[in-house]
Amino acid sequence: MTRLLFLALLVGCPGTDTDTEVDTDSGADTDSEADTSDDIDTEIDTDTEVDTDTDTSDFNNVTAIIGERCLPHQQIAEVSLQVQGPSVSLNGVVWSDFAAIPPTATLSADGCSYYTFDPNICGDCASGDVCMPDGVCVERRAGIEASTLTVTVDGVETTVPNSGGFFYGNNVGSPDDAFNIDLAWGDITVSLDSVSIPAAVTGLQAVASGNWDTPGIISMTWDAGSGEGEVFTDIPMNHHVRTPAFTRCHASVSAGNMTASAPMINPLAQVTGLEFQGFMVEIPAAAQTTDGCVQFTVGMQDYAGVSYPRALF
Repeated sequence: MTRLLFLALLVGCPGTDTDTEVDTDSGADTDSEADTSDDIDTEIDTDTEVDTDTDTSDFNNVTAIIGERCLPHQQIAEVSLQVQGPSVSLNGVVWSDFAAIPPTATLSADGCSYYTFDPNICGDCASGDVCMPDGVCVERRAGIEASTLTVTVDGVETTVPNSGGFFYGNNVGSPDDAFNIDLAWGDITVSLDSVSIPAAVTGLQAVASGNWDTPGIISMTWDAGSGEGEVFTDIPMNHHVRTPAFTRCHASVSAGNMTASAPMINPLAQVTGLEFQGFMVEIPAAAQTTDGCVQFTVGMQDYAGVSYPRALF
């Protein structure tokens, strides 16, 4: 079941033409001054035309805004342009529905947000369905096969192969190139114009205040720079646990640090511990459409793990 969300206006997204101004000029000329020619002006301006412009094309042909991020529960598509050694890969997907993410974070502070909900609120969903935060079971989402992803470098356009609704493109350019990306499905086209890979960040590390079972605070630091982009990490719930939860952190390269508190981390460290995925150094960009928000990320992976200086071996 596809649930389409029409979002009329989102801070940071392209402007929507919502011109509904009504011209209510109905003033009558009541000139009663004596006119020796007996010419009495009785004309009434009855212009009551209403501008009913409801054009939604601004949401169907949009350009992503660099520096913006989708709200997690509103994200309907994602595209990642990522350095892979001496070349660049381009991957992506347009989803048939939104992820099972609540609209509000359970905790949020210091550049990090922790999202979770109890999937038992739905009871038993049918096979193939998933529980959503509003307590409704929906069909498990899938990638939309009727979608296209293209990238243009130096005037040469390349179409990224679509395999079962998922795009996988290798060697679409080099790290020094400028890229133009277009994602399209249905009557919607989203573009990201002239974006380049950000500079690498040095000194990335994550340090836990606790041990393997109870990591506690995760302090993340790096050598602060003046370049573009952000440092980003998405820490998932241990894959052995059914509860949907994750902690997402991001901060500008110039910040040099961000912190995930113990209540954001300890619930994720189940069974085999915390499954920290490293960092992305990236430039985000987002665009709002009638179907939902499209998230672009442009950057590189850094596989730094978490160190546990207080862990007992």
